[in-house]
Amino acid sequence: MIISTAAIVLKSIDFQESSKIVTLLTPEHGKIAVMVRGCRKPKSKFAGFFDTAAVLDVVLYLKPSRSVQNISEVSYRQKNWNIPKDFAKMAVAMGTMEMLDQLVHDNETSADFFSFSERMLLWLNDTEDDVTALFPYILIRLADINGIGIQYEARDDTGPFFLNIEEGVVASEPGLGLSFKLTDFQHKFVKKALIARNSTVLRNPFDKSELKLLIHHLDVYFNHHIDGLRQRQSDSIFDQIL
Repeated sequence: MIISTAAIVLKSIDFQESSKIVTLLTPEHGKIAVMVRGCRKPKSKFAGFFDTAAVLDVVLYLKPSRSVQNISEVSYRQKNWNIPKDFAKMAVAMGTMEMLDQLVHDNETSADFFSFSERMLLWLNDTEDDVTALFPYILIRLADINGIGIQYEARDDTGPFFLNIEEGVVASEPGLGLSFKLTDFQHKFVKKALIARNSTVLRNPFDKSELKLLIHHLDVYFNHHIDGLRQRQSDSIFDQIL
């Protein structure tokens, strides 16, 4: 079967002397592993397209009996060339791609994941805002898309506030299981991320140590609700900006 589809590059690994095996996120078919032969040769028609987080239009030959598919055509759907030039933007993009690679399954509809990721990458490419605080917002949105969204149930804004892991809520009291007490910044960030759902979360002053701890809390939340998640390799990059 031949299909034309939008695709986002989640990861790629070198294969033999000149090729790559690329994992693509697609709206209708979930993750697809693709063999891109000769793409590491400078004169290849595929050269330069398959960097992490690239947003493409591709033509694929799909065969259900194969675990790795073939590609015949590729073009840019979005030219997000500013992302690789900015260390913080690249860290956010790589962390997001790693999460998507673990959350999305092969051969299943993932239109919501794709739509969010495509819009996020376009915004990330174009924005002049400081994106250091963007990743925990992305984690909150991915949890929602995955069906394990955090709910806001705090009574008022006076505090204290807790992220209750088992119940999946921000509340005024700790839950029955594991809970994390949120700082004032962390509470305001999570509340705005849950209610506003836009880049205004980046406009509040933040402490890098509190931001890093919030990412830890959200990772614990994901690992409690989804089995088998691996630690992100891109965390080593985040350590340099947080």
